[in-house]
Amino acid sequence: MEIAGYRYTFGPITGPRTLDHGKVIRWYRDLGIKMIELYDPWITSDDEVHMIIDALGDADMIAFMCDVECHVVSRNSDVRKAGTEKFHQRLAVANGLGAKQVLILPDFPAWDSDFRVEECQEWLNTAIEQSLPVAQELDIMPLVANLGFRGDIYGKADFVVEICKTFEPYVKTVYDVGNFVMAGEDPIDALEKVFPYTAHVHFKDWHILAAEQPGASWLGFDQQWFQAVSLGKGFVALPETVARLKQLNYDGYISPEYEGPEDPFETMGESIAYVQELLA
Repeated sequence: MEIAGYRYTFGPITGPRTLDHGKVIRWYRDLGIKMIELYDPWITSDDEVHMIIDALGDADMIAFMCDVECHVVSRNSDVRKAGTEKFHQRLAVANGLGAKQVLILPDFPAWDSDFRVEECQEWLNTAIEQSLPVAQELDIMPLVANLGFRGDIYGKADFVVEICKTFEPYVKTVYDVGNFVMAGEDPIDALEKVFPYTAHVHFKDWHILAAEQPGASWLGFDQQWFQAVSLGKGFVALPETVARLKQLNYDGYISPEYEGPEDPFETMGESIAYVQELLA
């Protein structure tokens, strides 16, 4: 197992942050990290695409993966069609950046919306089915992830396995240990289910808050408020997860992740050092 960088953590997740792609790439380079997972919503122009390509070349790094939005939660078929077509366009951008894997980012209906879990999942499945020819032409492997927010829709292991089985062998998954916790599932039990389809791993850690902290907390399982912390400082079973991944002979990459209000460079530096110790 090796550590990969993750661009998402350094964007405006919980507050205003400057989107300096080159700075993030150089920071990972200086830590000796050679692979990075990009985040397409933070890439908003052709100039940024060219700058990222140049920065990766200068750093001798590879963008092995890119997260791309596929927003199709709508009862309007034209809206779903437009969301799928935009996803196809961004797959081409990911391909231009060198990514051979794309993590699909579905959109999240509000908790008080009347969208049913089954229809949201059906719309995503349809979009994936319509996108596979495009992905295959670009030599890209689509990945789904268990997501923490609205984990009732996207966060359960059975949901992940069902999608992967439906489109086997053309769709794999990203195992996110912290998101399974946020969705109310035991992450080790979930790993046993999803591991046959796992192509990548995300690590995050949490504290539970007594109440919402706007801009710094996420609503998850049982209406609990989760706040991201540096890896190893929360309650997520990261050492146990690494031990089980070793037993399962996982030889891919782990992307440490942080979705909190503190300085991401400082927090991610601590998190990467912690994961390095676990992997040693």
